[in-house]
Amino acid sequence: MKSAYNRTGFSLLALNGMMILGQIVGAVIAALGSMLHYFIKEPLAYMMDLEQLEQAMENASPLETLRLIGGFIQNADLIVWCFVGLLAGSFAGSLLGILIMRKITARTRIAPETLRKLTAREVIAVVFMAYGLWGIGAAVGNITVFFGLEVESAGLSDIAGKGIYAYYLYAVLGAPIVEELAFRKTLIDATGHYGSVVSAFVTAMLFGLMHGNSAQFLLAFNIGLLFACIYRYTGRILYTILLHGMINLTATLPELFAIFGVDIWFYWNYAVLVLVGVGLIVAFAMKNHPMFRLERPDIPDANRQTFRNPGMLIMCIGALIQILLVDLFNFYNNRMLIGDDRVYLMLIPIVLSAVIVIVLMCTVGRRQKYSDYEETEILQVLI
Repeated sequence: MKSAYNRTGFSLLALNGMMILGQIVGAVIAALGSMLHYFIKEPLAYMMDLEQLEQAMENASPLETLRLIGGFIQNADLIVWCFVGLLAGSFAGSLLGILIMRKITARTRIAPETLRKLTAREVIAVVFMAYGLWGIGAAVGNITVFFGLEVESAGLSDIAGKGIYAYYLYAVLGAPIVEELAFRKTLIDATGHYGSVVSAFVTAMLFGLMHGNSAQFLLAFNIGLLFACIYRYTGRILYTILLHGMINLTATLPELFAIFGVDIWFYWNYAVLVLVGVGLIVAFAMKNHPMFRLERPDIPDANRQTFRNPGMLIMCIGALIQILLVDLFNFYNNRMLIGDDRVYLMLIPIVLSAVIVIVLMCTVGRRQKYSDYEETEILQVLI
């Protein structure tokens, strides 16, 4: 088990590294492509802009230089090209990273033995449950809205420009494919046979940490638990990919409406509360369903085996520190800009995320025993 989770931690570090590398390569290629496109489409304007830029920069101050470069970049649509290239590079790098993950975890990976199809009733139930569990995280992550305070943040459409449509394609299709292949198909196959309780909670926690901020950690952790149960029960990754795409589409609706100048954040948040209520009712009705019966760890002291290894320690602690630094910096900026005591509500998801990670690392899999039969079975798996 220690080997399996050690490999899990290092495999996620490899995935993150390949994703970042893909983003850099994609953005650079797109930047070069945008300059070439501008030169081919409007060669005279390109040469004049470039010449004027060089002349203007000769005696310009650093601030003025940035302004001049900004104008040239705008003419070449460089921001849009780089944003699209970054998304394409992220997808390609992540797919390559998943191949590396599967190589690293090959020694302990076992595919599900049984494949099941969900009935129509089960599909409807997991859809409502997905919305409910996601909605809890979304509501806590956007808690300031319910107290009449909107924190300052740059809208995605302001950053991406026309590249916003590529973002929606990635969010609804690309990200669900990559993340489900990585966190469900690869990691649960690599760790699930050691006890699905530990596997479900740990992969859900890692899924949340990889999102890089406390608001997304909470909702990703919640739906990560549900997706782990669905995948373990059915053995089919397609269900979680489709559910993931559905959730991402819903999550990005405010930004989509913002493109057309319509602000739905207030109504969207209250709609999320309704989904939470319905989802929790369905979850209570489904609590005894076989899908949610997870096996206990098959080896003693599973908690120590899971987290006391270099791979998981580096991954979990490093990701948690990153989340805390990013969110606390965002909190500080908003406190300076807004000057309203309600901004302290932003600390709730930050603290809650840290508590969840620390509690799981200290408790999940503790005090679980195993039988001689289960010990023999797990030794056969390892050998």
